[in-house]
Amino acid sequence: MIGVIIGAVIGGLAVWYWRDNIARKLDEETRSLRRKAADTLDAMEKQTEVLLDKAKPPIKSTLRAGKEAIRLRESEPPKPYDSESDTTRRAS
Repeated sequence: MIGVIIGAVIGGLAVWYWRDNIARKLDEETRSLRRKAADTLDAMEKQTEVLLDKAKPPIKSTLRAGKEAIRLRESEPPKPYDSESDTTRRAS
């Protein structure tokens, strides 16, 4: 148990002593990774724009067709109510 505590204390002192060197090394090593991540995000952004541009026309035409169907339905005269053809009511 004491060995674990001594090891933790020595490790903590080593990290504190060499913290600037460790931080500099991590910054240098992760710089290329950050650059690659930024490039990947840029490529994803461009691909998303392409996909959205391809999806716009079908969506617009579907919405337009839906609006036209609703407007045609509004211009029709109302149908008379036929209680005999109403299947939602149950016979008593």
